[in-house]
Amino acid sequence: MRKPKKDGSTKPVVRLDRFILPYTAYTEFTNKLREIHSSLRKQEGFISDLLLEQPVSIDTIYIVTVVGWASTEAAETAKFNLSKEFDRDDIISRLRIIADIGLFSLIEN
Repeated sequence: MRKPKKDGSTKPVVRLDRFILPYTAYTEFTNKLREIHSSLRKQEGFISDLLLEQPVSIDTIYIVTVVGWASTEAAETAKFNLSKEFDRDDIISRLRIIADIGLFSLIEN
């Protein structure tokens, strides 16, 4: 649970997901990511997003997605809402993708 700021609000968070996938899964997976991120952009509390890629080898690529949310609650609500539309576990297992998914907050100076 996030500690509220002094004014009672919660601080923004970033959802950072890293996927390692075979190039054979690239087209299907990135098309699905575009669809998912189109839905995310309509969710309350959405701030911004990035979809990034990095070739690793002749047959493997990294995909990283970064999504900014106004609060942990906004991120969790969006995750719940999208789980009704998209089965993340199915596509990850079917396409043999390794996923590392996390919610991060900024380190205060």
